[in-house]
Amino acid sequence: MTDAVTEAQLAAGSNPGGLSDLEARSNLTRSQFLIWTGQKLAPGTPIYNMGWRFDLPVAVDPGIFERAFAHVAEACDSLRTIITEADGVPRQEVLSRPAGDFAVVALASQAEALRWIEARMRRVFDVRTQTFDSALLMLPGERSIWFLNQHHLVTDAASGSLLFGEAARAYEAFSQGSGARLNELPAFAESVEAERRGRDPADADFWAQRNAAGALPPRLYQALGLGGGQSARRIVLPLGLERSRRLRALAESAGFQSLTPQQSLVTIFATALAAFVALVSADREFALGVMTHGRVSPDARRTPGLHAELFPLDVALPEGASFRALNGIIAEEAFTLLRHASRGASSAAGQARFNVILNYIRVRFENFAGKPAKAEWLHPGAGDPRHALRLSVLDFSDAEELALSFDINTALLEAPLPDRLPKHFERLLDAMLDDPDLEVGRAALALDGEASVSLTESTAALGAREAVSPPPDVLRAFAERVVEAPAAVVIREEQGTISRADLDAWSSALAESLAAAGVRQGDRVGLHMTRSGGLVAAILGVLKLGAAYVPLDPLQPLGRLDAIVDQARPKVVVTERELMAAWPCQTARLCIEDAPRRATAGWAAPEPGADTLAYVIFTSGSTGIPKGVSVGRAALSRYAAWAQESFAEARPKAWSLHSSIGFDLTVTSIFAPLVGGGEIVTYREALPGPDLSILRVFRDDAVDIVKLTPSHLALALEAGCEMKRIGVLVLGGEDLGVALATRALDRAGGNFRIVNEYGPTEATVGCMIHTFDPERDRGASVPIGRPAAATAIYLLDEGLNPVPDQVIGELYVSGPDRLAECYWEWEEETKARFLPDPFAPGRRMYRTGDLASIAPNGVIAYHGRADEQVKIRGVRIELAEIRRSVLEHPAVTDCAIGTIARAEAETAHCRDCGLASSVPEAEIDETGLCSLCRDYGKYKDRAAAYFKPLAELEAAIAAAARRKTGDFDCLMLLSGGKDSTYALCRLAEITPRILTATLDNGFISEEAKANIRKVTAALGVEHRFLSTPAMNAIFVDSLKRHANVCNGCFKTIYTLGVQEARKEGIPAIVTGLSRGQLFETRLAPELFQDDAIDAKEIDRITLEARKTYHRLDDAATRLLDCSAFESDAVFEEISFIDFYRYCDVSLDEVYAYLAAKAPWARPKDTGRSTNCLINDVGIHLHKRRRGFHNYALPYSWDVRMGHKERSAALEELDDEIDEARVRGILDEIGFDESIDGPDSASARLVCHFTAEGPVDLAELRGILTARLPREMIPSHFVQVPAIPLTQNGKVDTAALPRPRAAPDGPAAARSLAPRSPAEKALARIWAEVLGLESFGVDDNFFDLGGDSIAAIRIAARACESGFQIGAVDLFQHQTVASLATVAQRAEAEAEVAPAAAPKAVLDPKARAKLAALFGERSDE
Repeated sequence: MTDAVTEAQLAAGSNPGGLSDLEARSNLTRSQFLIWTGQKLAPGTPIYNMGWRFDLPVAVDPGIFERAFAHVAEACDSLRTIITEADGVPRQEVLSRPAGDFAVVALASQAEALRWIEARMRRVFDVRTQTFDSALLMLPGERSIWFLNQHHLVTDAASGSLLFGEAARAYEAFSQGSGARLNELPAFAESVEAERRGRDPADADFWAQRNAAGALPPRLYQALGLGGGQSARRIVLPLGLERSRRLRALAESAGFQSLTPQQSLVTIFATALAAFVALVSADREFALGVMTHGRVSPDARRTPGLHAELFPLDVALPEGASFRALNGIIAEEAFTLLRHASRGASSAAGQARFNVILNYIRVRFENFAGKPAKAEWLHPGAGDPRHALRLSVLDFSDAEELALSFDINTALLEAPLPDRLPKHFERLLDAMLDDPDLEVGRAALALDGEASVSLTESTAALGAREAVSPPPDVLRAFAERVVEAPAAVVIREEQGTISRADLDAWSSALAESLAAAGVRQGDRVGLHMTRSGGLVAAILGVLKLGAAYVPLDPLQPLGRLDAIVDQARPKVVVTERELMAAWPCQTARLCIEDAPRRATAGWAAPEPGADTLAYVIFTSGSTGIPKGVSVGRAALSRYAAWAQESFAEARPKAWSLHSSIGFDLTVTSIFAPLVGGGEIVTYREALPGPDLSILRVFRDDAVDIVKLTPSHLALALEAGCEMKRIGVLVLGGEDLGVALATRALDRAGGNFRIVNEYGPTEATVGCMIHTFDPERDRGASVPIGRPAAATAIYLLDEGLNPVPDQVIGELYVSGPDRLAECYWEWEEETKARFLPDPFAPGRRMYRTGDLASIAPNGVIAYHGRADEQVKIRGVRIELAEIRRSVLEHPAVTDCAIGTIARAEAETAHCRDCGLASSVPEAEIDETGLCSLCRDYGKYKDRAAAYFKPLAELEAAIAAAARRKTGDFDCLMLLSGGKDSTYALCRLAEITPRILTATLDNGFISEEAKANIRKVTAALGVEHRFLSTPAMNAIFVDSLKRHANVCNGCFKTIYTLGVQEARKEGIPAIVTGLSRGQLFETRLAPELFQDDAIDAKEIDRITLEARKTYHRLDDAATRLLDCSAFESDAVFEEISFIDFYRYCDVSLDEVYAYLAAKAPWARPKDTGRSTNCLINDVGIHLHKRRRGFHNYALPYSWDVRMGHKERSAALEELDDEIDEARVRGILDEIGFDESIDGPDSASARLVCHFTAEGPVDLAELRGILTARLPREMIPSHFVQVPAIPLTQNGKVDTAALPRPRAAPDGPAAARSLAPRSPAEKALARIWAEVLGLESFGVDDNFFDLGGDSIAAIRIAARACESGFQIGAVDLFQHQTVASLATVAQRAEAEAEVAPAAAPKAVLDPKARAKLAALFGERSDE
């Protein structure tokens, strides 16, 4: 198969809408054509080889067998069929000779025969000359094997039994000398012709609608399954006699019985396969491919050849559904499938929806020479790269025992999955047989020895081992450090240092003061404090009383602090003098500056109980109310000891205390050094903000260990921080990308570790770690690793069974003294999340809501939150997966993925052509220019050369007149709008012999009809209204396919116009399409970007496109007489002339001409210059379904070509739609869908990302397209200076800018250009950081897209350039001009003498903006 076939032809050949031009010109059946296309896309591979091995039970005479096979080849035309190609079009041809070879081969042993067969199955057919290969293998001991291998184009599984039976009968007849008794078989060629003639358009429409709304293929074991390699492996699993009998019995039981026993078994196996796919893909909506045999008549059942077809069986597994319930759903869907599975109704679009196939092969093999032969279905070692799994049920010769054949794509499912997958399926099958009413989600698939099972089993020893030597309580551990070295520094801050002994004494004094205020064991104490030694002393003081501390972050909104206090009801709130006035708390308060730092002599705190709470940290609740997580002393002590050992390697180290006290990240930074003899280096937050402490941590480089979020790390790296002393980064709170970890390693010193710590607050800070290894960790995300000491990690399915390795499950945490006690005073949520541990009686486990999987080596990978799954257009989307794919771009450093409603995305318009940013092709850049305008400048001259002067139109009309056989030189298609009316008037100046035709679609306005009559009468040309009773059906089809009415109208008038032209002997049809419409419908910009393509070549390409267009299967093709288009002759007989290819005229000139020379007036009853009342329907539906005006693209080309002014185009697109009238028309034509479409989903994906410089969005989309299905490609990409963070260092989704383009019009041209050297230098920095090409020195920083992170980057680069400005300066001086003045003044002041600058005062608006950017909420 080496003839050249372009990808475009193949794409056309797999047209989802129906019959393509390529297929129409071939004589292949639909199934053959799809296989031919698949083979073309995988040349040189045996992916469609179908072979049989028959072990013959008697001594065979090779001469007689060869004669018998020759008879079979003569009787079966499928064995004489080849597939030739002419101009890339495939056609099957039946030869007079066999289309393959037969040989007798003597081999020395069975092993040699098996090697021979394996090698022979891998041979690739050139189907132009050969479609089968066969041999009789003669073995010692009078044993023989018949080998038959055919290309799938001419065979299917059932054909194997037919050919074997015919060969057996022929051998027996020739052995007995009675060949004359053999019967001829029905011809496969006749079956092919019957399929092509008898295709049911109703079934084609059914599948077109089904396929348009279908879900994505499932992802088995996380493999994408949308196009792997061709390598495949077959594993046969005999089900055994007992299991086979149980399956047949189940097929006869209530709830499983179908029309026939075979249909019941097919449905049962489809149920099992659907359940299996759902469990190993975590997907509940998908399609399976089901093979139908296609032999519905007695003759067809006797005809060898390809009859089988693949159709999608839609699966929707409800929550909690049992196997019995699922079987009922599958049975109903299977009935629907069979009702519409007529021959030829399958399609490429349908087959693109599945990657798992079920094939129930029930065939009977006749005896050979009176004895049963053994048949084996052979595999070529390769398979369709689109398929992850093909499951064939082998039901041969009515044997009681069934077998399963698994064809596994080993390029997608790598070892050890091919060996495990059949066993997983077998376990599921047994679960269904044992209890048909078992919930599908509770079926256990994991095998003994899998990492997930071993992980679960290892928890059994945790309790006994850890109970022997529990870690000391945090207070006792700190007391031991005090005794060891009382004078050693434990806290280091700007004001000085605090020794261990002083901290111990201070905490005791605070405990005494709190006790005096009424605090007792079990009470809560609020800590409204900054990060300081006082905070640490207060925490220890609270713990010494046996009370629990409640962090109250001073940077949190006052309303949130009030809500926390209302819930926690602290006895006392410890605070600082500076904070007291900021928050008028009603709870009793203790000011730490007023409390003594030494306890009264002889005072001692009571011994706290071991089961007391240590702290209650409030996290964000899904209800909007803060949710308190209550952690006990034992859990805190175990975590602190483990963290010190794991992160500090059991040695004293200095830790930075820089993060929000309301985030449990601080628990590690405080307690690990306290119990391990290290130091706490405090970084007090700036009040009232912003909190940029993380940058100070890296700038100072004065600690050994920093615990932070990945977002904070990205910020620090962006600021240019170096790490010389810092030796360990502990990352937590978010998914850690490999690219970010690699950048940090590159920036650090030699002995440096990056540790990824996983753990929800409910699991006491952290419960898993993984040390980053750049050589081993090659994915997009760093794994979360392995369980911490004394921690049990489970990856479970809905039934709380361990999931198989590489299957995503929900992550549960357990272990002695590892979990929080509860949610504070929220019993219902506590019961829902803290469950009894089924693997360790007496313990609890926490359901995290996180998704993870485990590799065979035991390393666990994070896959995001279960609640991060979204559905868009019916497709389940994992946002975390998109994020990982975006990070594969080499320049992208960080990203956040979310959804946005269509209405939320700001619509901008190209500054030159007015194209809306909502049009997919637009891609408006920061300067306000769309991608089409940017590219047009590169090929404008070549495009201009395509258009011709009016004189050449005169020549074309004259040439047509010489070819006419009737009275008219040409037929003019007259819509009645301004463009076609102007074209007609100018055409009449060339020739008066014009026949004009208008499509009366039932909705032409009366004023438009009056225009047509008056204009044609004034010109003295004949006019006809053309119509069809199929118009409403064509409208409905066009709206469903294209979301407009124009496509249907165009094809109808072209079809009716050609009929009229042929009837009148007219050789040319003139259209009035504007140049914008020409670019929209015919002239792809790519045609002009290649120097080798000239006008003649473009004409040839567009003619071929027109042929394809008229042969595409749609309502117009089916309901109108389109027989003329089946041959190319009509396109030689009639030429199409586009008037505006020859006439360059502006919109104003058109209106002026019509006003002066034609009796035409703009119709008032349509509201526009068009003629059609139904046009509003198409416009409205297109806006709702596609999100933009369907005239936006052609109008933009009219502006680009100089035919319209930008303002005029935008004015014409500003429609006032009467929705009531639209709905009335839709009812009138019989439109049966909602205006928003079958899915009605309006959400779109948006990707905000940061990068090391500008990113080519086309390149980024290309990377995503190679990794993700189209439904998972974001609609909007927004490059930002940095991802905004909350106070806890996590992504602040509320602060991410909405998708938007540059402001309308050339705003930059109206702004002031930089004047002074300082303005020029700063403007360059702004342009680099904000990604802008031009703006004015008076443009506002925030209006240009600036935020806090951009301010930091600008300040850093400005300092490198010698300017003395800080990030906060940009919030006070928000233009380049203002900032340059400050920078110049600072430089001048520095030259004279340094002086203390007055404290900056922000205006309320800037203060609110700053607060929002940093996660704070202003109360103003």
